[in-house]
Amino acid sequence: MRVVIVDIELEQSPDDVEGGWGAAKSGGCGMACAAIYDSEGSRPYLYDRAGIHKLCEHLESADCVLTWNGKSFDIPIIEAIAGRQLELKEHLDLLVAIAGGRMKGWGLGVTAERTLKKSKDGDGAFAPTLFKEGQYAALHTYCLHDVWLTKDLYNFIIWNGYVVNPAMEMQKMELKDRYSAI
Repeated sequence: MRVVIVDIELEQSPDDVEGGWGAAKSGGCGMACAAIYDSEGSRPYLYDRAGIHKLCEHLESADCVLTWNGKSFDIPIIEAIAGRQLELKEHLDLLVAIAGGRMKGWGLGVTAERTLKKSKDGDGAFAPTLFKEGQYAALHTYCLHDVWLTKDLYNFIIWNGYVVNPAMEMQKMELKDRYSAI
């Protein structure tokens, strides 16, 4: 099964745009970059707004798109900017699988810290500043790091069958019956 992991970063902060997060989810904050890990070839890909249609094709060509909070954030923003709905074969949103989509206590960074003893490489809220300042290498590095954390967390769940929840308890996860490590 060919799995593609995607993460995006915004051009503008939702705090700086009329409509806030609602505007962001409808594309109003733009897309500064997208990072992908593709299990076919085990390599990363980077996209900017100019490559939105190639990004969509890449996602649609995968057997499964894997995200962290992608159902509520990444995918709706990509669709809004592309001006069309994506036709994904399958979408596994780890946040939804783990916590039903609840964010409180389940951010990628804190979940990775609890479960993997690995931390994020910064805060997504800083991505618009990196974009505005033209620090594209730092922006792409940050975005790729989130993709790798998602990949590591996914593989940990496949291999070990749990994540560590906010109460610091092992929470069982059954993904290996349907998915395999990448």
